[in-house]
Amino acid sequence: MGQIPASMLVLLFGGMFIYPVSTACSRLLGMPKPDDSNRLTILSTWVALTIPLGLPLIFMATSAGREELFFPAFTVLIGAHWLPFAYIYSMKSFVVLAVVLVVTGTLFAFVFQQLYAASGFVTAGILLIFAAIHYVVVHRERLRGVPTSSGSSGA
Repeated sequence: MGQIPASMLVLLFGGMFIYPVSTACSRLLGMPKPDDSNRLTILSTWVALTIPLGLPLIFMATSAGREELFFPAFTVLIGAHWLPFAYIYSMKSFVVLAVVLVVTGTLFAFVFQQLYAASGFVTAGILLIFAAIHYVVVHRERLRGVPTSSGSSGA
């Protein structure tokens, strides 16, 4: 192939803005800012670094002309990235999200190889569905007065 497709660059560079955009959205939605004494904020920062630290694995998977593994490999990496959020936010649904993403990426890498580009769209759909679910859950807890975890927002 010899060149990097635009979709790969969009994912790489667009992904850099997910945390700042999600933080801004959280503020606009009136979500509470994490308490300075909450050490989970530090853990969230370290978890956010799993994506850039996992990029060498993505590049190894896609080397030697295997660009079709780019999106499935990223789906697996993103799934692994979400797993610690189950602890940070005390929400078991993040375990489900992580497993669904890892299984999805694995299926697109080994079973549905001819549909590798669809992996990105399916992953986006899964993330949007879980975002809506988590928003509803947190919103209901806030309405009931249940204290929510004060971990950082976003990915």
